[in-house]
Amino acid sequence: MNVIRIPNVFQASATELPFPDNYFDAVFTDPPYYDNVPYSYLSDFFYVWLKRAIGDLYPELFSTPLTPKSKEIVAYTNNRSWEEAKEYFEEMLKKSFQEINRILKPNGIAVIVYAHKTTSGWETLINSLLDSGLVITASWPINTEMKARLRAKESAALASSIYIVCRKMERQPTGWFNEVKEELKKHLNKKLDRLWKEGISGADFFISAIGSAIEVFGKYEKVMDYEGNVIRADKLLEYVRELVTEKFESIAFSK
Repeated sequence: MNVIRIPNVFQASATELPFPDNYFDAVFTDPPYYDNVPYSYLSDFFYVWLKRAIGDLYPELFSTPLTPKSKEIVAYTNNRSWEEAKEYFEEMLKKSFQEINRILKPNGIAVIVYAHKTTSGWETLINSLLDSGLVITASWPINTEMKARLRAKESAALASSIYIVCRKMERQPTGWFNEVKEELKKHLNKKLDRLWKEGISGADFFISAIGSAIEVFGKYEKVMDYEGNVIRADKLLEYVRELVTEKFESIAFSK
């Protein structure tokens, strides 16, 4: 006998989810990509027509003239400096990841999709993830973008999005950066060889390396150097760039 299950759809803030602790087996999310897309402004086009068509059926969803924007988790510079916009995005993204951690079952799995060409965009995501309690166990680039889309015309737009797999796990104690760098080098060399053989190149090659690097970096409670400084995402990304450059040069010269 086939059982038809009707899904429930909710609207809520990503930083205050209306579910109890340890509730879901899996969470899949595609969060905003830093400053890439003005989501709420694009939504206004559809919002005004939906409000006219079904606003009376869902008055709580259409109570404002246009889409609400003040709490949107994006790096907008409206009424704030660029540094403030970056800090706001990182802090709110961290809160949303902490909520995912809270509602996920102990043996559950979370998948986070992300794509951004700049190191600052990735820096905010990595710092938010590291502070959320989620532990990154794997990451893979998946070719998600159409080559013929307008955004890709005469630009170095990414073809892939990085799918980051996270779980609720105990992290390993403090990792020392010199040792972690060696671990990163060994892990990335192996992973990048595979990705290159699978056709990942250009900007996607570097972005894929970032995803692979946080598999190693994110399993420690914190990473420190021998002077007692905590290593954050900016230092990690500097080292990843060095490794990717070396790897790309070795591949190019071996041809």
